Amino acid sequence: MGISLAFLDNLSSNLLAVFHTALVAAFCILLCNLLALRGLEKYAPWQHAHRQEKLPSRLHMALDSLKLCGVVVIGFLLGLTQWPLLHHASTASEYALIFLLFLVGIQLRGSGMTLRQIILNRRGLLVASVVLVSALIGGMIAALLLGVPLKTGLALASGFGWYSLSPAF
Repeated sequence: MGISLAFLDNLSSNLLAVFHTALVAAFCILLCNLLALRGLEKYAPWQHAHRQEKLPSRLHMALDSLKLCGVVVIGFLLGLTQWPLLHHASTASEYALIFLLFLVGIQLRGSGMTLRQIILNRRGLLVASVVLVSALIGGMIAALLLGVPLKTGLALASGFGWYSLSPAF
């Protein structure tokens, strides 16, 4: 992702505008997601028999997140070098993503879960649907605040990420 970002034209002159747009969009989308998920939990609390395992320390979780951010920054700096080999980074990342999805499928099958159990996960689909709709609403609010067309705000919100749909699986 960082390498692809570094190859954008006029990035240095538009970096402040990109940062502002991303910040407003992320704030609106996350706020809508949090409010919607809180409403879902209040309206339909999750009943489960699973006992919570001890969570890793907050410092450990923060360091894991910083590692991921560091990888993006390193990729960005590497992309600034404009090495010819890096021009294939986006194609290579698509193939890597397809391979990772393949491995997730193998892992799900190896865990003994059937496709029916995965697809008919009612709570997971409900959470994913709430996140999807609330992210799109957040994108519309961001579009209004930024003064951009509504379809641009919806496009920004449509990139809410793979992790938003992960509760379904």
